[in-house]
Amino acid sequence: MSPETSQSPSEPSPTAAGNGNGTAARPAKRARTDAQMAQKRKADRLKHRVNRAESKTRLENIERDVSFLRSSVGDLLSQLRIVRRADPAGVGAAGDGVPGAAAPSDAAGVGAGAGAPPAGMSSMSDALSNPWFKAMMDTPVSGGFPQFLSTQASPSSMGSTTPPPNVVECRCGVEHTDRTDCLELKSFMILYQAHIALSQDPNFAISIPRNPSLANLMLHSITDNPLTMIMGSTLRQFEVQNTETLFGLYFLCYRLLRWRLYPNPESFNDVPDLIRPSRIQNSILHPVSIDYMPWPRLRDFLCLNQNRDSRHSVDLYIRSIQLRWPADKQLLCRSPVGDIQLNPEFESIISDIRYWHLGPPWRDAFPSLRKYVE
Repeated sequence: MSPETSQSPSEPSPTAAGNGNGTAARPAKRARTDAQMAQKRKADRLKHRVNRAESKTRLENIERDVSFLRSSVGDLLSQLRIVRRADPAGVGAAGDGVPGAAAPSDAAGVGAGAGAPPAGMSSMSDALSNPWFKAMMDTPVSGGFPQFLSTQASPSSMGSTTPPPNVVECRCGVEHTDRTDCLELKSFMILYQAHIALSQDPNFAISIPRNPSLANLMLHSITDNPLTMIMGSTLRQFEVQNTETLFGLYFLCYRLLRWRLYPNPESFNDVPDLIRPSRIQNSILHPVSIDYMPWPRLRDFLCLNQNRDSRHSVDLYIRSIQLRWPADKQLLCRSPVGDIQLNPEFESIISDIRYWHLGPPWRDAFPSLRKYVE
């Protein structure tokens, strides 16, 4: 090598030192083979397909719930028109902010009860201005959970001194000291707020465990997340036949609500077949509480014949339902590390409709409906 072209070993090469402008040279890019590029393109296509499917599912559920809400408002307005025609004087004397209260200007000239409207609300504007209703509807989502069912705030602390309007009809069949104890109302409100949040931000997600804990199932802990608050506070109000039935009902309803709260393919796959909504459920507006029963044919019948018999209630069904747990299997067992846990076959057993039975008093009250649960 000639002296002109030789380079001292101590001097860095131009490639190592930089590009001549005082900046470090970029490391050479890793070149993918054709096979690797094909695999990457295939993975990208699959990912985009999954993302599109998730977005489509979310939007379909949002559209369905928005349609339900619009129809509900339409029904309320129709009922209001009927009330106005039946008793225009009574409706006209209703208070502006509190359903059932007489307007101040008319209070002196109206006899007791004459100025109060029939059960319900005087107008939709009254309902929307009701402090209780506004606390539920207008409170922003915070910390991943709707504040309506957050562990920091309870409905009783959010202006519930005014009776709520009849936005949702109670189907519980028991008297509530506080209307926020109603299963129908709790289910409606949490789904409403979650789906409003989803419509505003498609990336909104609520992280909720796939399964309830043993403490949740035993109703010892009911404040872990919105679903345990609904299930725990509701099931504490009713008499369930046995522990196996309590655990089974809780688990099925939890999985269903978890999907309804944040609809995506993964959470839907976790919903047992026997409690997945049918075509009729998805096409006919109906009380949310119907969705919690593990008999698809009975759910369809009730959706098609709702409001025809007032004897149907959450209380009646919970007192009548029974999970016939196999006598040769233990409900609880020990894990390999010594913890107490559910039997590994628990989910498969409660997901089999053959283990579910609807007996008296329901069976005695509705003999013609037995065919839907057999």
